[in-house]
Amino acid sequence: MDTLQFYGCEDFDVMSRWIGKISFTFRRCAGYLALAAALPFAFPASALEVLSPLQVLALVSIDRPVELRCSDGDCFVELSAFCLQPDYKTPHRGTRYQTVGMGGIRATGYRHDGTPVNLDAMKHFALTALRTHLAVRMSMPAGALNKMNLARVEVTVMESVSLLPMPSNRYEPQNDVSIAVASGPWRKVGDEIVDQDQETMSAVRVTNRIANSLPPFTHVSRQATRALWSDLQNSGTLKGMHPKARQLLEEAYRECEGHDQHGGMTTMRECISHMHDRYLGELNLKYWNVIRGNS
Repeated sequence: MDTLQFYGCEDFDVMSRWIGKISFTFRRCAGYLALAAALPFAFPASALEVLSPLQVLALVSIDRPVELRCSDGDCFVELSAFCLQPDYKTPHRGTRYQTVGMGGIRATGYRHDGTPVNLDAMKHFALTALRTHLAVRMSMPAGALNKMNLARVEVTVMESVSLLPMPSNRYEPQNDVSIAVASGPWRKVGDEIVDQDQETMSAVRVTNRIANSLPPFTHVSRQATRALWSDLQNSGTLKGMHPKARQLLEEAYRECEGHDQHGGMTTMRECISHMHDRYLGELNLKYWNVIRGNS
């Protein structure tokens, strides 16, 4: 896998808006998506090529619970992830995943009176690739919250969680040995290089938290953007943070602060998510170099 595979079609679309090539990229991506949607119906399943196995992913642990946001009948949260197997196929948006083994993700619902309810994460939620291997979407229907009489749901990701792609007739399955290596010793290496990184990971976690706090597909005012940054500074989050991580956060804010006021299609949430992926992608590349013996 080369570094071009850091980004999916939607990320090229976001970047292209910044350089004034919106319509061309949109038409190109829309055409690719339409073709991809039509192919399964144009050929019998036996005629479609079975692709190489999909990557096992690592979920980045989070230092505090994050609340699901509901929109258009769906409640969801974005979780940071990285690729444990650089020589396997990058997942496309919507690829279903499951945790390797039990536990690792804790979900707690809260009733309207504040009573907490422990939820089975694998029973009630879907895990899907969102932006290639660098972000995973954890979601549940808003109707499910209503049926369980829940006002809100919070999610916590524990340490050293690995995600396995769910079985599909489009991709070769991985064997038990490759799964065990990826989710065992390689996941430990990933924890040391990525999760426990002291310089960049704080910026990754905070940009993820900022993205999850912003409404999807919606522009926010400059006043709201500045208030968000002010709250971040006043919360003590930046105190004790490595100077490089703080520098990266300030860079992300400068890059994205004006996006919702420039009249373009890119929202601040999309911009912050792109910066998150860039920072996390650099750490992922360091991990790849180590397991390939290039460090």
